[in-house]
Amino acid sequence: MLLCGLAVCCAETNRFAPRTVLPPDIDDRIVVPYPPPPAQVETLPAPPANPRCVWADGQWLWQTDRWVWSPGSWVVAESGCAWAPPTVSWLAAPYESRGRVYYRMGRWVRVPAMPGRSAQQAYCPTPPPCDANASP
Repeated sequence: MLLCGLAVCCAETNRFAPRTVLPPDIDDRIVVPYPPPPAQVETLPAPPANPRCVWADGQWLWQTDRWVWSPGSWVVAESGCAWAPPTVSWLAAPYESRGRVYYRMGRWVRVPAMPGRSAQQAYCPTPPPCDANASP
């Protein structure tokens, strides 16, 4: 009986954004000279009262010539959208001795994924931040 009570309690406090992966058929990679640092540890502020608010993790963004941390935040995710974390990949090239590092920034993606969608159709708009005035 106590176990059931704990499960319900934990389920109510898990308000992380739903997750998915970036669409593989959209090539929006950028070449970067080196991978980002490890993700920063974030202390989550108290969740807003609005039950529609979810936590979206922060991420490193490449800006001009360096990595800049974009902190996580509480947002109101659009229905049918999920957070796809950023990806970093290294690909060897036959004509280069070192290969290349590719980066794709994290984005909100429409789910379920449908192959053949354009980037405009596949990606959701950035969700608005949660605030005390947001209605549930």
